[in-house]
Amino acid sequence: MNNSFRRELLTSAAILVGGVLAVSLGLYWLSNDLDDLTVKIVTGRAVIAKQTQIIGDLAELKRDSIQARVYAQAISGLLVTKDQLIDFPHWLDELARSRHVDLSFSFDNTPVPAQGDLPAYNGFSIGVGGALENDIDFIRDIESRAPRFLVNLTSFEVVRNGSDYRITSHGQVYFK
Repeated sequence: MNNSFRRELLTSAAILVGGVLAVSLGLYWLSNDLDDLTVKIVTGRAVIAKQTQIIGDLAELKRDSIQARVYAQAISGLLVTKDQLIDFPHWLDELARSRHVDLSFSFDNTPVPAQGDLPAYNGFSIGVGGALENDIDFIRDIESRAPRFLVNLTSFEVVRNGSDYRITSHGQVYFK
């Protein structure tokens, strides 16, 4: 009986240790699988979040592209063709007469072609003589109230000539 008890005790202990070992190995394996699954879930959620952000950005770009087309058409409408630049000196002459100033005008020899997003332009020089207020109003009209031409004045020189003033300026008129 002593031998049989010892054998049953050793068998039971072996089964118990084997069971604990099997459960421990199972839990270790499950732990590794859970870690791997957790990493996959976190990575998957990050990818989903990034794709959601990309879809939102794409929708915003599509909405903005419609607005950009409207602006591009408006800007294109602001620019005259190169052939229409022939009217620019005539418009300046009429404006000079209405502002009671003497005008000298000349285009630069070579127009600058469009580069990337920048439109083409032709440089010019003007000289305006008369009462200072009339000269300033004339310059202001050229730069901010030109009905057909997009103009940028880049430099000014003001010289007093008795009671009158002479303003010399260089600028650009843009075209498409």
